[in-house]
Amino acid sequence: MGSDLFGSFAESTCAALVVSGSSLKALDSDVVHFDSLWYPLLVTAFGIIVCMVTSVVALYMSKVEEADQIESRLKE
Repeated sequence: MGSDLFGSFAESTCAALVVSGSSLKALDSDVVHFDSLWYPLLVTAFGIIVCMVTSVVALYMSKVEEADQIESRLKE
């Protein structure tokens, strides 16, 4: 299940890079600015960092001591 989420995340990042890369060709100018390629990469990097911080916070805030507590912690 986790690999499916990663695949969707990677595919959407690649699609955004393809769209921004093809928009550079569509401009048909002599000077090529690669600034539009940074945006999808920065959004992806920021999302990964936020996910890691959220995971660490969730680990320390929702301790599960026994198997009976799992369902209640997931529903919080």
